[in-house]
Amino acid sequence: MYLPGSATEATLDAIAQMSAPGSALAMTFMLPKVLAGAGPQSLALGFFTMLSEPLVGAMSSEVAAARVKHIGWRVVSDTGAAQWARQFGGSQWPSVLFHAERLLIAASP
Repeated sequence: MYLPGSATEATLDAIAQMSAPGSALAMTFMLPKVLAGAGPQSLALGFFTMLSEPLVGAMSSEVAAARVKHIGWRVVSDTGAAQWARQFGGSQWPSVLFHAERLLIAASP
C-alpha cells in the first residue's frame, strides 16, 4: 500500500532469491477502488491522509497474481475481509471498512 509498483516488484524479486524451496509468502495489498474515495473506502483514505501516509501501491488481484507469478511462485489464495469473517466467524463490520484490503498467499516451487 505504501510502495510504488517498482518497489513491490523489487521486494518480491529479493524474496524469491533469498527463499528456500517450499517457502510461503503472505502479502497484503489494497485494491485500486480505495483511491477513488467513495463509500466505506473514503474512511480509509481519510485516515491515511490524516496520517500523511501515501497510498501509492494499490493493485488489482490480477496484478498481484502476475507479480507473484513473475518470480516463479504460485498463488495459493487471494482473500479479503468478507471471506475471513465467513471462514473464521466474527463480525461482518470490519469487512465493510476493510473491503478493499486483500491477503495473497503464495508458495515457491
